[in-house]
Amino acid sequence: MLPPLNEQHRIVEKIETLFARLNKGEETLREVQKLLAHYRQSVLKAAVIGQLTADWRTENARRLVF
Repeated sequence: MLPPLNEQHRIVEKIETLFARLNKGEETLREVQKLLAHYRQSVLKAAVIGQLTADWRTENARRLVF
């Protein structure tokens, strides 16, 4: 037995709203994944060129032996 037609319309509307929210969430997730990939690349670059430890090396220069 099916619910009344107006209830069916309400259910369909709710499902469409939830799917729209799901699509927006997936889109946001893809954007965050792109930002995270960019962030990782930036951190790796900073590590390779010495930016991550520059302050520490300056503060401890007299303790370092090369």
